Amino acid sequence: MKITNKQKRTKRNYKVLILVLVGLAILLLSYYFISLKLGTWPNETTKINTSPATQAEIDAGNKSKTDTIENDGKNVTGSDSPAAPIKDESNNTSSTQVDITSVNQSSSNLTVKVLIQTILSTGECTITMKNGALSYTSTVPVQALPSTSTCEGFSIPLNQLSKGAWQSTISVKSGSIVGSTSKEIQVK
Repeated sequence: MKITNKQKRTKRNYKVLILVLVGLAILLLSYYFISLKLGTWPNETTKINTSPATQAEIDAGNKSKTDTIENDGKNVTGSDSPAAPIKDESNNTSSTQVDITSVNQSSSNLTVKVLIQTILSTGECTITMKNGALSYTSTVPVQALPSTSTCEGFSIPLNQLSKGAWQSTISVKSGSIVGSTSKEIQVK
């Protein structure tokens, strides 16, 4: 049986097609494993923007604060109402509830987020962390939200902390309103 030129071309076309498919498979697998190693696909990660706020972001925050103050008490229903600060016995200060809402650790930072159960347009949050004789302290401004407030967020460089359990306290002060919460934070 003699092989014709047409059969030779068909065989050669199949070989080229197989080589192209194998090459594409190698490229796709390489892309997949590199993306998996970098943590970008299929499980994309969100990067936290730790750069200083832009003027547009500051303006939007100030507008939100103004809107919150102007609309205070109007159209408030159910869970929209923040808990009112509780006056102490001397009536000099009022306390509000403070909650640590998340603690996340990246390769370079420990991020702590806080929720304050009342609307505060000014003030500051201080985190104090202790591990034996070691301590760390940082202060950030309070930021008003529509029905609560938050600390602007603590982004603590890991080179400031050692591995282990850190007893952490968040203190909030805004005029005569104060609040605090404590939690043990594990640094890995």
